[in-house]
Amino acid sequence: MTGTGEEGEFATAAAEFTTKDSFNEVVAWYTAELGQEPFTLSTDGGGEASWFLGDEETDFITVTVAEEDGEVLIGLARMMAN
Repeated sequence: MTGTGEEGEFATAAAEFTTKDSFNEVVAWYTAELGQEPFTLSTDGGGEASWFLGDEETDFITVTVAEEDGEVLIGLARMMAN
């Protein structure tokens, strides 16, 4: 998907996945693979963790892991300036 914002043109790509792995297992895996702790981590009322990677101005990736209704959801998104 492409669009135009205040900073100019950009392209985005996103996907969402579910897994039977536990929230803690998924967070541990992404922490190890990304080499950093989550930017945000909450375990109140189900868990949610987020990582923000890259340059916020030109190439930005987000990873979100959330536990909802007994499922663990993994969201991946990338925004790139054109």
